[in-house]
Amino acid sequence: MAPTSLNPTTRRSAMMNTENRQARECIVCFDSDVEFSPEPLTSCCFHRPEMCVSCVAQIIRTEVKNPSNIRCRSQNCEKIFDYDDVRRGLGSDANTFTQYDEILYIKLLQRDENYVTCLDGRCGAGQFHMGHGVHGSGNYPVVICYKCGAKTCFKHRIAWHEGYTCEEWDARNEESTKGDILFKEWVATKAKRCPGCNNALEKKSGCNHFTCAPPGGCGHQFCWECLAPYVLANGSLTVEHNPPCKG
Repeated sequence: MAPTSLNPTTRRSAMMNTENRQARECIVCFDSDVEFSPEPLTSCCFHRPEMCVSCVAQIIRTEVKNPSNIRCRSQNCEKIFDYDDVRRGLGSDANTFTQYDEILYIKLLQRDENYVTCLDGRCGAGQFHMGHGVHGSGNYPVVICYKCGAKTCFKHRIAWHEGYTCEEWDARNEESTKGDILFKEWVATKAKRCPGCNNALEKKSGCNHFTCAPPGGCGHQFCWECLAPYVLANGSLTVEHNPPCKG
């Protein structure tokens, strides 16, 4: 008689029946006097549950705001819990499941580019903003939260830049970026960092005995060429230059 193959559901049940006869402890709490689910923790798991019922529920509660982190913790598994897995794992904890359900709904809404979440961490409300042109370039780029009144820029998704239009804000940031680039070029070509405080310094003239002058500097004295420090010894400042610098 030719051997028959088991479908995935039957194969999983057979594995479970065999493995459930073996004593085991929870891989999370390391307790053996605990209850385990008679079914795999997720619809994709093909091994017996290695986390007890209590630990499964606690993991879901801990990670409820990050559904993609609700996973099987068994080695070489890490399957993500789907909607029904979470509901089964929480058992009678209806409050956490309601929270999970609402979070999934909000994540679905956030896929729509017209949905804006309030940036005030104490609020967290969200709403659709339709009073704008293409990509928020119309006359109404200000999103006013219906719940707390906080203002968000629809285009930039930051707190509303009071006193600036979106175009003026972009121009302002462009100038700031240019300034940052020029500063980095100056540091790279003409300036050096103080070994004492990391301030950017420039030497206009004079010898290589350089002082990071207060009040803006830290007072550290060093050789401009090799950055070796000047130290006080026997009442006078001395320096041991780093090769090949000769001072």
